[in-house]
Amino acid sequence: MIAIQTLMNLLTIQKDLFHIPFYLYEGNSCIKKAEPINFSCPYMESCLPTFSSTNNQPSYYFSKDLLLFGKIPVLGTDYTLIVGPARASALTSTNIHNILISSYPYVKPDQGEELSHYLNNCAIISFEMFLPILCSLHGFINDSIISSEDLLGNLSQMDESIRNQMIETDKTHTYEDQPRNSSIDFEAQIMFYISQGMYEKFLTLPSYHHQMGSLAHTSLRHYQNALIILNTLSQRAAILGGLNPETAYQLGEIYIQKIEACKTINDIMSLNKDYAICMDYCERVAAIRYPKTNNGKINAAMHYIQENYTRRLSVKEIAKEIGLSPEYLSSQFHKLTGTTLPSYISKRKIAEAKNLLRFTEMSLSEISEYLSFSSQSYFQSVFKKETGDTPNEYRRLNKLLVIT
Repeated sequence: MIAIQTLMNLLTIQKDLFHIPFYLYEGNSCIKKAEPINFSCPYMESCLPTFSSTNNQPSYYFSKDLLLFGKIPVLGTDYTLIVGPARASALTSTNIHNILISSYPYVKPDQGEELSHYLNNCAIISFEMFLPILCSLHGFINDSIISSEDLLGNLSQMDESIRNQMIETDKTHTYEDQPRNSSIDFEAQIMFYISQGMYEKFLTLPSYHHQMGSLAHTSLRHYQNALIILNTLSQRAAILGGLNPETAYQLGEIYIQKIEACKTINDIMSLNKDYAICMDYCERVAAIRYPKTNNGKINAAMHYIQENYTRRLSVKEIAKEIGLSPEYLSSQFHKLTGTTLPSYISKRKIAEAKNLLRFTEMSLSEISEYLSFSSQSYFQSVFKKETGDTPNEYRRLNKLLVIT
């Protein structure tokens, strides 16, 4: 019989390998959790009745909302290993809503966002790949070999509800109307931020691969493909932002090699932690669009503007902040950057205005107020001067496009 401490250590390894949760129960008490992200809700408690069977064989459950679970008893003990949930497909908002309702009272209605975040951090694994995971763990833990066919049973006699669920899963991948617009908008945001050198914006974005459907039959390949797509989008956006194409292509090749070298999902997550790949491209664009100088005070002024551009900034305020006279700051800033301080501030404001016009429904008056322009008409005048289009024209031309 496997030592319980060894089994506990195994759960963490399996979680890193497959990026799905693993839970060890002693009777009805969970004594070990290994989850892709920390999850405070007792969601799994709502799923336990599904595994009330005392069968000594591993078993599985395929929920109507496309979640996969497995149960592996530790023979000769009161311990049980619960595997999952894994996602058989991308989850829609309807799926999340149904799961939230079915998990009440363990998960409260106001915890829906946390539940969604937890489920969307569980890997997408096909039904055909999930069964071998259960079989291999059962063999390791209980020194007993069982095949996927044994676990599933004769396909011709497969339970009709499971067969229908598998068909519906395939339909979801292929035919069902998925909320893809959110994915398009999300990718558009990524490309826009990179092309504008707005690296600070990546700190507010959710994980990229969770916006996508299934890209492969294994979770590792899915995440690799998702990151390769992200790398390609970043590369193209960086070129549009002014990065030398040869540099961009070389950087892209380096990242693809790193992605292909990843052996686990955890490796993938580490490679692009906090959007590291996007940030690399974006910072290179920012260095071109907003180049630093060899003067620490001028660089400090640029940083202050970056942190406060939504306010109504004055040369006097910035000069006081960095310890220079307004006159000296203005002359040195123009000398070292080739632009005036007011023009530099205006450029940062208009970059944010373009972002808000493309990706929000804020009105022109709301944008003007948010960016502290003296009036809406002045905002429109400055925007037209900077871009060649009025704000409304820019929104109409760019609202649903990935990049122009």
